[in-house]
Formats: sequence, structure tokens, C-alpha cells
Amino acid sequence: MKTSSIVLGSFLFCLVLLPALTGAGEQPGASPAADPTPSAAPASPVPSSSPAAAPAPAIAPTRTPVSPRLRIVFVGKEVACACTRKAIDESWKVMEPLLAARKDVAIEKLQIDTQTDKVDVYRKMKPMMALPAIYVLDGKGELRGLLQGKVTAEQFGKLLE
Repeated sequence: MKTSSIVLGSFLFCLVLLPALTGAGEQPGASPAADPTPSAAPASPVPSSSPAAAPAPAIAPTRTPVSPRLRIVFVGKEVACACTRKAIDESWKVMEPLLAARKDVAIEKLQIDTQTDKVDVYRKMKPMMALPAIYVLDGKGELRGLLQGKVTAEQFGKLLE
């Protein structure tokens, strides 16, 4: 009886008190002080006109030509671990110069964690296993290819042919 009381007490301590004491189990962003979102940061009072300011992206996250020959759907993730964020950002940078010259290609950039309903349409065509997922569709909306994970210019260029 005494042993089971000690075991039960230890279990309750680990389950209830330990997370409360260490802060484990708190939801990210649960308290305003811990909110890492950019909206919590104060805006810069003077706009930067220095050359060190970030350049505008070469292509917009959404572009819809009148009669697209191809459609690119780039699926990323708003909140991702460092390795996934790196793959998403590097793949988008690889695609930008290739798509900047192709005005006949429609582009849609979606986030799997915030636009699940839109992403599910493409996941039903062909499930993805890694991010980013880059769906390439022809002018009729038929799936032409899917690239996943970090993408090279050569891989992406082949799908644009």
C-alpha cells in the first residue's frame, strides 16, 4: 500500500506539478510576453531607404495570367522548424528567376498550416510527404508533376518544359 502511494504521488507530481514549475506544456504564444509574432514588434518610426533594405521579391506569391499554360502551386508552411523553413525559402528563391521570365505561368503560394482547405485540393490529387511541395498543373488543371523538399533549379526547370 505504501509503495503504491509513493508511485501514485510521483506520477501526479510528474503529470501536474512538474510541467507547471518548469513551464513545459505551455502553448507557444499563450502569453502576450512570449508571443514571437512580428505583429507584436513595434513598427519602425522612420522608413528605411538604405540599400541594406530587403529587395522586393522577383515574383508575387499569386499571379494569374489571362490564359495560363501552366499553374504552379507552391505549398509551404507558415510556422516550420529551421530545416523545413530553410528548404521552403531556398526552393522559393530557386523558382523566382525561372518564373519571372515566364508570364504564361500562374502561381499560387499556399501555407499548409493556415490554408488547409485549399491545400487539401492538391493533396487529393497526389499526397505530399515533404515540404515544400510544388504542384505543377497544365492549362486544363491536370497534374503534370510534384516536387517535394528542397528543389534545385534543374529539377524545377524540367517541369516547366
